[in-house]
Amino acid sequence: MEIAIFPRWVLCKFYTDFNRQYQLNILLSNILVIAFFLLFKGQIIEWMNLLPHYCLFDKLFRIECPVCGTTRSLTALASGQFEAAYNLNASSVLVGLFFLFQIPIRALALTEKVTATSINRISTIVGRVLIAVIVISWLTKQIIQS
Repeated sequence: MEIAIFPRWVLCKFYTDFNRQYQLNILLSNILVIAFFLLFKGQIIEWMNLLPHYCLFDKLFRIECPVCGTTRSLTALASGQFEAAYNLNASSVLVGLFFLFQIPIRALALTEKVTATSINRISTIVGRVLIAVIVISWLTKQIIQS
């Protein structure tokens, strides 16, 4: 569940080792996502409203998908509105924490004080637990609403 959006040609300028490029990519990508939400928290929802919205999950099953409200929730988090973020999508608070969690662990992996393999394993486990929490939270919400 890591975010890695920088092209390899950019990362090659910093490190020649693929593993370090990978760690740097995740580190910079998460910093970029967090910075985006913090800098543009007032405009993100306005921009999203300009785009056509189509949720295949909603169209097929006529219920909200497990990640419905995540963007709005992360925007509320960036604005310091923790209760609103929780109400929009409770599991999105954990997604935001996961983004924050990636910054120190990837920085550690770059310093080689902890092996990149260990960091990747930890991140994979935390990511899988997060996905399970998202699904369980969504299922609980569906059961309560029905």
